[in-house]
Amino acid sequence: MGESGDMGSVEGRALSYLRSGLPAEAGPFTDDELLERFRSCAGRCAAYGLTTEEQILDFTAASCLLGERFDSDPENQWVAEVLNDPEASPDERAALLLALAATIVEEASVEMEEASLEETNPEQASVEETRGGA
Repeated sequence: MGESGDMGSVEGRALSYLRSGLPAEAGPFTDDELLERFRSCAGRCAAYGLTTEEQILDFTAASCLLGERFDSDPENQWVAEVLNDPEASPDERAALLLALAATIVEEASVEMEEASLEETNPEQASVEETRGGA
């Protein structure tokens, strides 16, 4: 990550990246909490061969989407498969990790919206199901 003198600018870029790229996910956190998350993720990235700033930012963003310890959560076995894929470069692994994390969060959000619509208007949901089945 460079010399300690570079850390301030790296952390500034990390904070800006997380705040602008993930406003909903980063919003509840203070700057200090986000920087602590970035530092924690940076420390864990080396185990996966992720060493560049961009790779660490992708990993940190994935942690904001999936949870702080997403890479050790047994429910996220796919994460280990992506991060340890010997056929993919570190850049490819980091980018794929973030893309899949964003897709999972998006799909979960759509499912929650659909469930909410069914709860608030069960008759309309029943009509739409009938139309879809015809």
